[in-house]
Amino acid sequence: MTATFDELREEILSLCADLDARTDGRNVPHTAERLRQAAARLTDGKLVVILCGEFKRGKSTLLNALLDQRIPLFPVAPTPKTRLITSVAYGETEQYFAKVTGPDGATERKPITREDIETYVGEPDHAGSADHADAVMVEILLPDRRLKSGLVLMDTPGVGGIHPVHSKITEHVLPTADAIVFVASVTEPLREAELDFLYAAGTLMRASDTRDGLLVALNMIDTRTDYTDLLTETRRRVAERTGRTLGWTFPGRFVRPRRPARRPP
Repeated sequence: MTATFDELREEILSLCADLDARTDGRNVPHTAERLRQAAARLTDGKLVVILCGEFKRGKSTLLNALLDQRIPLFPVAPTPKTRLITSVAYGETEQYFAKVTGPDGATERKPITREDIETYVGEPDHAGSADHADAVMVEILLPDRRLKSGLVLMDTPGVGGIHPVHSKITEHVLPTADAIVFVASVTEPLREAELDFLYAAGTLMRASDTRDGLLVALNMIDTRTDYTDLLTETRRRVAERTGRTLGWTFPGRFVRPRRPARRPP
């Protein structure tokens, strides 16, 4: 008889607890922490999908399109904008929270408004953001049925930009991912730095061995009339760098973002 999901989950949780106990006294704190995080996610029934990639590849715009947010929920701008991790999960009502660090180093989760998101997520040199430099993460809850199964989407700061700390923030959160979506742009071929990051990201969250754990989104296709050659070359280079076979293909579904609506005055 095929084991049910609940049975498999209980078996894996038991293995996690056993392995966690075996780490005692072995001076492997990072391994122990990852085991506990994996067990916590499995207990919660969450599937964490992280969008990452170089700066200005349209990660935030893609998330706005995926979630049908005509008035952008994730800030977008001509310059690198996102400085914090922003997570989106299911909630019965639309709610927004910021995790901030107090003077004593303790982290507090406090409610904010939708209009506050940009000032928390944006770089402190953007208007209003300097007042929220103590923020470490923004959490969003949406009554979106596509998130109800436990899917959690995370927007990350772009890597390889003018703010080195952005790369460190993104790399730090990758081990918590069950899957990643690496966002590339049709406006230019993948750079070597992007391929290096893609390989490292897959290694960090152990996704490079599974088809569904590591995805690449070729973004901004509406800016090119013909991107066939670039898509073929992107497939080849990703397969080569991540160890996939050339027979592997990308899903044939595309998301075209709507024109963003203006925010009400």
